[in-house]
Order: sequence, then structure tokens, then C-alpha cells
Amino acid sequence: MNQTTSQDATQATFDSLGASLDLMARLTRHIAAQRDGLRAGARADWGHAGSAAATMKALREITDQAFSEGEYAHVACLACGGSYAAASDATGDHAAHRAYEQARLAIEAR
Repeated sequence: MNQTTSQDATQATFDSLGASLDLMARLTRHIAAQRDGLRAGARADWGHAGSAAATMKALREITDQAFSEGEYAHVACLACGGSYAAASDATGDHAAHRAYEQARLAIEAR
């Protein structure tokens, strides 16, 4: 990767992370206001409950991915001791897994 591409990727990552922080702050304020409203006696219907559940599901997906949990959890290969990125990758073919890991490590070493 050339220097310009690396700098562009770094800037794009930095910009995306900043925008993500802004969105999380906005969402945190919104959820807190809704919760405070309920504490103050506001009424909620099943539409509100469904929206809250959908928000929680989306946030769970994001946090599972960020922290390698849930379906994104790493699974150990019992044959070679390596780890698969996802349970669905754990086919039992540890030779293929070992080749994949060697290729991944070679790329990371560059």
C-alpha cells in the first residue's frame, strides 16, 4: 500500500470514528430522554416498545461485532489451536484453517 492510500485510509477511518461518536452521543441523549419521560409518567404503546427493541437489537449487533461476541465470537480450532473468525467457519478442516492463518499472518507481516 502506498503512503497516500495509507493516509487516505487513516483519514477515512478517523472521520468515520468521529461521526460514530457523534451518532452515539445523539442516540444516548435520545434514549435517555425517552427513559426520563417514562419515569416522569409518560405513556408508551406497543409501537414504542417495538422501536426500543429494534434499537436494542441494532446496538447489540454493533457491540457484538466490535467486541467479537455473539455470532462474531472467535471459535477455537480443536485440531490446530488456531481460531476461526466465526462459528460458521469451523468446518473441521484444520489443514485449510492452518493455510488460511499462514496466509493471514504473511499479509499482516508486510
